[in-house]
Amino acid sequence: MRIFSYCRVSTTEQTTENQIIAIRQKGYEVTDSRIISETVSGSVEAMKRDKFRMLINHQIESGDMLVVLKLDRLGRDNIDVQNTINQLTDKGIKIVCLDLPVADLSSAEGKLMLQMFSAFA
Repeated sequence: MRIFSYCRVSTTEQTTENQIIAIRQKGYEVTDSRIISETVSGSVEAMKRDKFRMLINHQIESGDMLVVLKLDRLGRDNIDVQNTINQLTDKGIKIVCLDLPVADLSSAEGKLMLQMFSAFA
């Protein structure tokens, strides 16, 4: 299984370095070539972000894992985040979000937790 990481910041004054360090400190060995860093607002839909779209359409494959530090790195709109997670899991990609009680969003527990969170959003 290959491990990819998606790190996003909103402004050019910010850096993704702290996200990369935190992911590696949690034990995820992500090579530099599989770290996708992007500067774009979280309000932009995931598939409208150039680097994220390239990752999903041309790099990551079934059986791979995508790690994000926080759920809001995928997006700020609940519906878009849900759609993105569904698209990834439908492709057979495991999604791990390190700031949630159940990190594996592809698991039954992770899907249930996301449904619970979306009910309150």
